[in-house]
Amino acid sequence: MPSKKSEFTAIIEKLPHKGGMHLINVPQKLALTFAERKAVRIFCTINDSVKYACALRPNGEGGFFINVATPILKKAKVSLGQKINVSIQKDTTEFGHKVPEELAELLAQDEEGKKYFDQLTNGTQRSLIYYIAQAKSIEKRIERSLLFINRLKDTKGSWKPGKT
Repeated sequence: MPSKKSEFTAIIEKLPHKGGMHLINVPQKLALTFAERKAVRIFCTINDSVKYACALRPNGEGGFFINVATPILKKAKVSLGQKINVSIQKDTTEFGHKVPEELAELLAQDEEGKKYFDQLTNGTQRSLIYYIAQAKSIEKRIERSLLFINRLKDTKGSWKPGKT
């Protein structure tokens, strides 16, 4: 069952101490219906046009925010300081992204690879799924799936993205 959407308006802002990351501040009362003190996975939609998986994060001062990557800003055709309409809903999916068919098939056929994949943190699983899904061709998704599963098996599950 899909979770309820909550809507609000906000301004695209920039965090001065986090390398210029763009963000959306979420009204505290609304944010508290999703999370109390820790980050929670959600789907965010900007101006009814661009939907993406992200986290509702505490800002350390009692409030909450959502990161907005530059490619998402460009796709939504919005910029720093612009007022936007935002809708958010809790992410109740297993990974926050649709698992590419190529990876799903490989995991179904490779018990050892699945065992190591399942031992990864949720964040690492999401990152791998996202990276594989970004490939435009079937061949590239297969190549990336095999690469990651083989690295996990070669290192007995100790390999993490960013390590060679």
